[in-house]
Parts: sequence; C-alpha cells; structure tokens
Amino acid sequence: MKLRLFSGLLVCLVLVIALMSQPTPVRSTEETAEKNAPWSQVWTNLKGEQPPKEKVLNATDECRDQVDIGSSVEGRPIVACQILNSSDDAASPLLVIGTMHGDEPAGKYVVKRLIALKAITGSSIWVIKDANPDGSARGTRQNKRGVDINRNFPESWEKTDANTRTYSGKSAASEPETKNLMNVINLIKPKRVIIFHQPYDQIDCSPNRPDDLSKALAMLTDVKFECIGGEMSGSPSNQFRGTYTMWISKNFADTTPLTFELSSDPSSEKLDKIAQSLRMVAKNGPF
Repeated sequence: MKLRLFSGLLVCLVLVIALMSQPTPVRSTEETAEKNAPWSQVWTNLKGEQPPKEKVLNATDECRDQVDIGSSVEGRPIVACQILNSSDDAASPLLVIGTMHGDEPAGKYVVKRLIALKAITGSSIWVIKDANPDGSARGTRQNKRGVDINRNFPESWEKTDANTRTYSGKSAASEPETKNLMNVINLIKPKRVIIFHQPYDQIDCSPNRPDDLSKALAMLTDVKFECIGGEMSGSPSNQFRGTYTMWISKNFADTTPLTFELSSDPSSEKLDKIAQSLRMVAKNGPF
C-alpha cells in the first residue's frame, strides 16, 4: 500500500515539473507595443477598424450600444448612443448630432424623441445628444476655449480673429470636441450624418453630394431645402471654412453629411415630425 502511494506521488511530481518547464509564450514586439500604447496610437494602428471592447460601454435603457468617444475641454463625457431596435447589419447607418453649438439646443430634443421612439426594424441610428457640453453649460456657441467647433475641422481651415463668434482655434483640430467628432466617423462608419443647428429653419445642401437626402428630408418634414450660400454667423470671410460637413465630405466618399437648421423656437409638434422623418430616412436609405 505504501509503495503504491509513493508511486502515485512520484508521478504527480513528475507531471508538475514537466508543466513548469514548458516555455512561456512570448509576445511579439508589435503586440507588446500595441498593448502598452496610448489609446490614440492603438486606434491609428487599427486603420479605422472598431477599437477594443473596453471603449464600449454597457447598453442602457435608452441605448442598444453606447460608445465613449471622448470628453470636452472641461472633462465632460461625450457619448454616442445606438438607439434601441437598431441593427448592426443595416445598409446605411445614420448618425444624428443634436448640438454642436451650445446656444443652439433644440436638436437635443429631436435626439431625445428618437431615443424614445426607437429605430425601425432593419435600420441603425446612432445619436450624440451634445457634442459641445461645455458650450451648452454656458449657453455659448463656442467651447470652453472660445473656439467654434464647426470652424475647427482640418478641411479648408484658416485662422480667424479670436474675438469673433466663429473663431477657428489656434490650429486645425486643436479642440478635443473636434477630435471626438472626427473619431466617431471612423468608429461607427455612418453612411449619413445629420447635424442640427439653429435658427434658420432650412435644410442645407450636402457638400459635393447629390441633393437626394436634403430633398427627402424637406418633403418629410415640411422644412424648406435651400443651400446656405455664405457665412451667416458673423465670420468676416463670408465663407465657410473648417466645417464638419466639409471635412466628412472630403474624407469619406461613401458618407453624406448634412446640416439641418431648425427654427429659433420649433414647436413640439415640429420636433416630433422631424424625429419620425429621421426614422423613415434611416430605414429607407441610402440617399
């Protein structure tokens, strides 16, 4: 009996020694560098692919999926929400941005309605309620540093007077809010992007794109479709420079960006109608 017990212990000891002697897997230099790299560098290495899952937050009662895309100058989080009932295999994902200028808040109420309504089956809608939360907290067009986010994108950017409402920043894409909005296009790859502004009550042309999306929204919402021909916000150049729609149009050939100007005080009924129209556009694209 003692001999059998001793033999069993000896076998176990041999197995343990054999396992301990196995070589430890070695990470390649590239894997190690990526693991230790800052998030922005890893994202660049992925060449536009979806970033690691640690950036994806848990779904909520409002969102099928929720992605942290960054934060404002003052550290307020900026989040993209894929609304409930959205489908990952939808042909033409839609991104809707409620507010880019802090003194133009009405678009957030369209976004809230979209979240409550949910997406039509077979479509996908992503929303960002507020892309400039610091400006919203102050009720100002610009962000915390006095920069107009919609003049800070690296497409036809030019430096403007810091004392104007449309100050474009010290350099192109100098602001974290700008970078966040650039990153979200790479992350969720929308086919249509609609950005709400105020107060001109019209649907703009999409830069270098057919007018199909503008015309469809005009028909569904009863908001006029009319191209905005020049600067309407106090810029001395009377020309748009460094806007989000210009940057998207230049860099993403398969994406149609569009500015939707709400009126200064849209009615609740109008906001409802616009939200319903966006659901239909998301389902019945592409445009």
